[in-house]
Amino acid sequence: MLATQLPAVAACRCSPTQKADVARLIREYTKKTVCCIGDGGNDVSMIQAADVGIGIVGKEGKQASLAADFSINQFSHLTKLLLWHGRNSYKRSAKLSQFVIHRGLIIAVIQAVFSSIFFFARESTTKSMERELMFSNCFVSGMVAGRVCYVVYHGSCFLFGARYGCQ
Repeated sequence: MLATQLPAVAACRCSPTQKADVARLIREYTKKTVCCIGDGGNDVSMIQAADVGIGIVGKEGKQASLAADFSINQFSHLTKLLLWHGRNSYKRSAKLSQFVIHRGLIIAVIQAVFSSIFFFARESTTKSMERELMFSNCFVSGMVAGRVCYVVYHGSCFLFGARYGCQ
């Protein structure tokens, strides 16, 4: 399918179901995130079929913006929207990878100190504290994941809101 090899696909002069089918097929074949942008009532099914829907408030009304995940007033605000969310996504990924690296480093240092104190015996810190470490890892990882989910859910439009035309 030619549309799966292209960086962007524009569907115009198609019925709403055809637009939705194009979005669904691209997502199925490429296994990538699909973003659809529409400005009228005929784009609602396409926006809902996509992973991320962006509605533009236009001459045709607000149907697309009401059905979308994100709503902007003008097409020119799209660049700011994508840059903002791309930056936030990058920052969250960087924080998560830093957290994982530091957690592993801390556990390794604790293991090394424990081994040196007990003259490098074949005993392990994780053997005696298996439940505690498992609880600690789950609790701390859950706290970080919860924070990321909170920021994603509450922070996306809330953070930049009216500044970039998000309603």
